Amino acid sequence: MDNPKKIDIFDEAMRLVFLHDGGTAAGMSAITSHTIIPMPAGKKDLLLDRLEKLMHTLSFGQLLQRSMAAQQLDARALAKTAGLPDAVITDLINDTTYTNNVPVKLFRQLLVQLNLSFEQVKAAVLKTFDLLQTSTVLKQPSFGVFEPAFRKGYYAAGEPLAKTTPASDGRELFENRESLNRYLDRLNELMQP
Repeated sequence: MDNPKKIDIFDEAMRLVFLHDGGTAAGMSAITSHTIIPMPAGKKDLLLDRLEKLMHTLSFGQLLQRSMAAQQLDARALAKTAGLPDAVITDLINDTTYTNNVPVKLFRQLLVQLNLSFEQVKAAVLKTFDLLQTSTVLKQPSFGVFEPAFRKGYYAAGEPLAKTTPASDGRELFENRESLNRYLDRLNELMQP
């Protein structure tokens, strides 16, 4: 059963949704055609400006790498002088941890060591936060992975149906915009002379 024409799953799903809602074949061809829709020049310029700004904003890990290269420091030496574990510095460089997981006074020492201003750091920390939030959303299971809440015979006889302790390790306390803003406000207070 050779089928030389590959079926686009998204187009087929859109076609089914459209036809299910009483659409016509002519209307469907307008939706799935690959015509270019014109965009107003002002809106296009605004979109390109925002994309350019986003592309040129460094994440905190990139900012940290540039500062370390400028001062010819390696991660181990920086960790020793800043009073942070090597693993935390590595996670900050790789943008794999939220910056507000680092105690604010130690984070301030790190910034002073690298001669970074608060304005630079704030923009970089916000970009890192957005990157981590995006990666967290992408890692969440899709709808096809969900299991039913209860199935007969699913639980062992001696196992309670509800867990008494939450399955949280407390990380979500730092993984929200409000805690990040409070962290940055406190960091700004500490960075003032």
